[in-house]
Amino acid sequence: NFNDNEHVSNSIGICIGDYGLYKANDIIIKNYSTSKNFGKIFKTYNDIVIDTIRGEVIDIVIPFEELNKIFEGNLEENIMDIYLLKTAYYTLVGPLTLGMILGGNSDKQIDDIKRFATPLGIAFQIQDDLLGIFSSNEKLGKTVGSDIKEFKQTLLYSCTKNTKYYDELLKYYGKDDYDLAK
Repeated sequence: NFNDNEHVSNSIGICIGDYGLYKANDIIIKNYSTSKNFGKIFKTYNDIVIDTIRGEVIDIVIPFEELNKIFEGNLEENIMDIYLLKTAYYTLVGPLTLGMILGGNSDKQIDDIKRFATPLGIAFQIQDDLLGIFSSNEKLGKTVGSDIKEFKQTLLYSCTKNTKYYDELLKYYGKDDYDLAK
């Protein structure tokens, strides 16, 4: 229905995402198709995109399942998968790996940087989660507490789940009107 703003917005968002993905492919092909490492560059880029999408799907499904009390997996493991796939791979491992491939580094050097960057990317996400609650809007650059409002599944949430504080947390978590201090 083209009179439905949400439908139109979601459809445009999907189209822009598709466009961005294929535009990135086009840029890679135009700039690196003659490189001896082209196959490795393109495969690595595609792996980054696939892993990021996998992480995003988990990040969307788990809060839905958790909110509707139908989640049956290991919450902490799923959260760590999100941190790995969405943050570590997308933010650090992928870009560093692509740069190293373009620079002609060896597979061993690339594996070494992956071992370094993966836990660093996960630590970055954990710190972001902490700042998302215990920082200020100015320092964070986004609204403090937005993870609470969006019912984001974080390690902080996971650590609270099986405690006496969980029921109190659910009074605020995932609500538009929440008291961050509480």
